[in-house]
Amino acid sequence: MSLSQHIFRDTPSRFFAVLTWRYGSFYIDALDKIEDIQRHRHGVGLTRTELVDVCESIIEVGVGHIASLEECDDEDAKVSAAEMIRVMLQSEWIEEPKRSDYQRVYYLDSRAELLLECLRRMAYPEQVTFSDKLHLVCSRIMDKDAFEEHPLADLEACTDNLRYGLQELRSMQQGMARLTQRQLRSDSIKENLQVLYDDFSENIGQRAYKSLIDLNIPVRLPLAREQLAQIRSNPKIIAKMELAWQKRRPDVDEGEISLKVQDALQKAANLLESVEPQAEAV
Repeated sequence: MSLSQHIFRDTPSRFFAVLTWRYGSFYIDALDKIEDIQRHRHGVGLTRTELVDVCESIIEVGVGHIASLEECDDEDAKVSAAEMIRVMLQSEWIEEPKRSDYQRVYYLDSRAELLLECLRRMAYPEQVTFSDKLHLVCSRIMDKDAFEEHPLADLEACTDNLRYGLQELRSMQQGMARLTQRQLRSDSIKENLQVLYDDFSENIGQRAYKSLIDLNIPVRLPLAREQLAQIRSNPKIIAKMELAWQKRRPDVDEGEISLKVQDALQKAANLLESVEPQAEAV
């Protein structure tokens, strides 16, 4: 099954279509504000009144920014808080669980939170971070006891952290390129130095790049690759991984399970091989 088939199996196409509508920016800002309120309440939802207030405040600020508004007829130009709530419910950005007390309380759908995280990363690309994902991978693989109890879960955790770590490295590289372009386009020495000492030094040099140096990739990665190769050749660990797969998917035959395990191990090895070239590019 392809990626798109997996996505649209449970997610309606209108989930993404909202972003392309005339008032798509309103819905993005509403999503951002709802998540912020909900987060500070430790996951407690919003009442209907609170949700209406959020939408109305966004409409009030945003309508003037729709450049083509005066070109629309009256019907097309209308947008209301009630309409925004209806669209967000239909698009499955928010949900309204049924309650025994009949109170109307709304929560962000988990997929909407993932979408918001992606949009925030696109909006603030220069806020580069380099976390401990790759450090966790190296430490986990090098821990000889790590793959004894739950080897499949350990492998999946390492694979996920490798993906995130590589993504962070690419973000660092792109962030540096963007700041370099800003320096080249700057009209004054003051602006040039501001990019160098404020943006580059603070956002990349002092935090992200220092963390990358501290990881000591040239020394740790070869050891991690060697240990992963030993894990791949250990029949006891492979058997445990296959057994874990069988428990998850009892409908899959043994031959396919064996292929899935080997594919997962190869995927982790390929990602691990990609770290050093990407770090050198940074």
